[in-house]
Amino acid sequence: MRHIPYRGGSDAVNAVMAGEVGVTFSPPTGALSHVQAGRLRALGFSGSKRFSRLPDVPLISEAGVPDYVVDFTWNAWFAPAKTPPAIINKLHAAES
Repeated sequence: MRHIPYRGGSDAVNAVMAGEVGVTFSPPTGALSHVQAGRLRALGFSGSKRFSRLPDVPLISEAGVPDYVVDFTWNAWFAPAKTPPAIINKLHAAES
């Protein structure tokens, strides 16, 4: 498998549906409507428990890769490089 970077998850999902690539890793909510409509097939979930909205899709650990669990979502806030410190400090204060 070769990594092909896309600008975002929806671009990668669209590339799979168009046949440009064979698979993609995507958050389940980003592909859910396409799976439910039959345009994509969910192969497995990487977490420690099945996705409640698609309970028949196995965990990757159940589908043949024992002990495979990636149970996190990574998110970050970004701002333009020249954002004034007062605004950054306000964002940090709101975060806690």
